Amino acid sequence: MAKLLGHSYVSLLTKDFHVWPDFHGNRSPLADPTMKGMITGLTINSSEENLALLYLATLQGLSYGTRYIIDALMLAGYQTLKSLLICGGITKNPLFVQIQANTVGFPVLNPHEKDSVLVGSAILGACASQHFNNIQEATLCFHFLINTK
Repeated sequence: MAKLLGHSYVSLLTKDFHVWPDFHGNRSPLADPTMKGMITGLTINSSEENLALLYLATLQGLSYGTRYIIDALMLAGYQTLKSLLICGGITKNPLFVQIQANTVGFPVLNPHEKDSVLVGSAILGACASQHFNNIQEATLCFHFLINTK
């Protein structure tokens, strides 16, 4: 679509279409559960192309939400942030990963483990059950198990 319309970047497709994705409130950095989401630039166009633009604008809105969190961390004194580790189902989408990297302005790291959220949950569960003394010990064990499968 970008090439067809003569845009040098995919992100330019949504220059007049924006999504603020806090439809269920904001968790971070505002912590306001009453916030509402917003979509601007809607038309009555119901084509697949317009749906694709809505999807792209949503990815961008999520990415700018990440950038907002990072900016808040930097203002609070966390000046050593040099990369972003991402996980979850949406990270399997190369477009989302690229938009995240473009938006935050530094490298985005996507773990090799495709179910890293589940592994992290298992590590925390193993610690909560007191099977391990600390998170580092559990992480080492799980790292060994994952790499020997």
